[in-house]
Parts: sequence; structure tokens; C-alpha cells
Amino acid sequence: MKQLALSYDANITTELAAPTLHEFVWLDIETTGLLDANPGGAYSDGRILEVAFVLADDGVDGTFEPVTEESIVIAYDTALTMSDYVRKMHTKNGLLAACRLTPDFPDEATADDYLCFLLDQHCGPDSGFTLAGNSVHFDLDWLRARMPKSAARFSHRVFDVSTLLRTAGAWGIGVNDRGEPAHRALDDVHESLRLAKAWRDAVRA
Repeated sequence: MKQLALSYDANITTELAAPTLHEFVWLDIETTGLLDANPGGAYSDGRILEVAFVLADDGVDGTFEPVTEESIVIAYDTALTMSDYVRKMHTKNGLLAACRLTPDFPDEATADDYLCFLLDQHCGPDSGFTLAGNSVHFDLDWLRARMPKSAARFSHRVFDVSTLLRTAGAWGIGVNDRGEPAHRALDDVHESLRLAKAWRDAVRA
């Protein structure tokens, strides 16, 4: 697996490598709670804490192994509103501690610019990329609300692994259900890739 290592400065124009083609952009987001679009709602002032960006070998005969991956951890404001359940969850999995230590992404706007940079670097300057992941409509809604530049690069169509799991249960396709999610973005994308490959292999068997 090739680990992504980039030095990024929004004020420097970087010559981009030739784009690599992939079927999907795999993504997972960790947040302070559920998105509430209603003004004054419980999480209408919610924030994104972490974004995982993964490109994988996900073609027709792909291994579904990550080819390029990046975890974007955004600085945490202790005044952010979140439920006790979410605060305990992200304390236990180490995300809040990581957010307090991160020097690279002080806010969602910086993370938004960097995710666009990653898309340019690895997918090309176009739009309409297909977002993939587990219940990934949730992630796309958050991108639209908090990271709109990145959201504009994705199609309205998504590849939702949770739909595969639902069909596997309904139609007796032998795919092991996902375990308890780690609620760390990169770990959860890896699990989505595992499940997508298992579903593909099962329907081909």
C-alpha cells in the first residue's frame, strides 16, 4: 500500500502529477453529531472532526486494497456542542485528543481546500466523482453543509456499502455484516472496502 505523503501550502501552486483513474472516491467523516439543517437545531452548529480520503484498487478485478489514503484531522474547539454519547465515543477512540494536537487543519475551510487539492492531485480537475462508503449520503450532506468546495466536486450519485449489506441480508448473499464501527474515519473506510469486496466476490461465486 502506498501511503500518501504530501507537503501542502495553499499559497503555493504545485505541479500536479498525472491523474490516476479509479472507480470511486472512498470517504468517511467523523463529526460532533447528526446534521440538523434547521436553525437552532441541536446540531445546527455541528462540526466535522475528521475526514478520510481513500483511492483503492476497485476496478472490475480489483483487490479493493487502498492505493492512496489520507486522514484529515481538524482542530477541535472545546466549546463545540455534542452529546455525552458522542463525546465519550470520540474520547475513547482517541479522536478528540488527535484534534487537540493537530497543527495542520485549524478549521473546516482549510480541510476543504486540502480535500480539493487531493482530488486535483489524484483524480484530475473535473467534477462528478462518485463518492463511496458506508451510509455515505450522511457524509455528502456534511460536505455540502461544512465543506462546500469539495462537495461540489462529487456527483449526486453515491455508492453506499450499507445498501449492499441490506441486499445481502434480504437475498441470502453470504457477506459478513460489519462489526462495530471504530468511528475513526480511515478505519471505517477500510471496513467499507472489505465489505464491498466481500459482496462483489459473493455475487460472482
